[in-house]
Amino acid sequence: PDGDVTLSTGTMPVLTGSTNNQVTTVTGANAIQGETNLTFDGTDLTVSTGNVVIGTSGKGIDFSAVTPTAGMTGQLLDDYEEGTFTPTWGVNGGGSCSGASAVNTGVYTKVGRICTISIQAYIVQTTGTVSAYTVSNLPFTSDILSFATGMGWEFAQTGVGLKLVGSNNGTGLTITEYDNTSPPANAYIRLGLTYQTA
Repeated sequence: PDGDVTLSTGTMPVLTGSTNNQVTTVTGANAIQGETNLTFDGTDLTVSTGNVVIGTSGKGIDFSAVTPTAGMTGQLLDDYEEGTFTPTWGVNGGGSCSGASAVNTGVYTKVGRICTISIQAYIVQTTGTVSAYTVSNLPFTSDILSFATGMGWEFAQTGVGLKLVGSNNGTGLTITEYDNTSPPANAYIRLGLTYQTA
């Protein structure tokens, strides 16, 4: 256009401390600075230190640009969590048992809807005949329509090792013997299982 453009002194932001590909942020009134740890080269965004923080529950990394297979129901990775839990033990079909407080621990890692758990416990039968163990108080409720199993070992006080099979039942796990008719009343258990959460 014809004529002159006049800029008032002090109204233009000043960029300082920036090198190639650095992402800039506002650091104060009329001040912009390049972020040393955050760069974008036109293709890749790189965070050299720190974390990418998802600020809203249910949001995450969207993979919708990837061509899905038939039956796809979602392409958003929106959850990651790891921690510990305390298993609650019972006896399938009647009776009861408990995990000794000194040895009754569980750890878990959840990625999206998939949860992997590892349990170590010493089981003490209190009443009834043990045909299978049940475990409740899982870190997440399992999807009753999904099928997941895990393997483990049980060592009785006599030292005999027995294979265990664990399967999800919606609210917890059912643990049965793979190579014996019934588990011993008092035994050490180590079990790992991966299941889909509800």
